[in-house]
Amino acid sequence: MSSISAMNIMVAGAGLRESTGPQMPLSFLRNAENGEIVRISGKDEVKKYLSELGFLPGTAVRVINTVKGNIIVDVKGSRVAIDAAMASKIIVAQRAGSYDDA
Repeated sequence: MSSISAMNIMVAGAGLRESTGPQMPLSFLRNAENGEIVRISGKDEVKKYLSELGFLPGTAVRVINTVKGNIIVDVKGSRVAIDAAMASKIIVAQRAGSYDDA
C-alpha cells in the first residue's frame, strides 16, 4: 500500500472508533438502541443543518422514542426530534452497551 493510500485511510477514520455493529440509517434503530454516527448523506444544506443540531461523525446517539414518524434522539445530552426522512440521512453503526460508553 502506498503512503498516500495509508494516509487517506488514517484521515478518513480519524476520531472514529471501530464500529461494533452493522451500519444503517438512524431511522432503523429501535427505541433505547444506541449508535455512533458514521456519516451524513444528502445535500450540503442538510449536512450543515444536521451538524448544527449536533449530528456529527463519531458522535454517540440513542433513540428515545418514535412518535408518528418522528424520532426523538438523544445527541450530546440534548433531545432532538427529527422526521424519518431526515433520520434516514444519518448513517450509524449500531453499538452495544450504554450511551455513556461512547
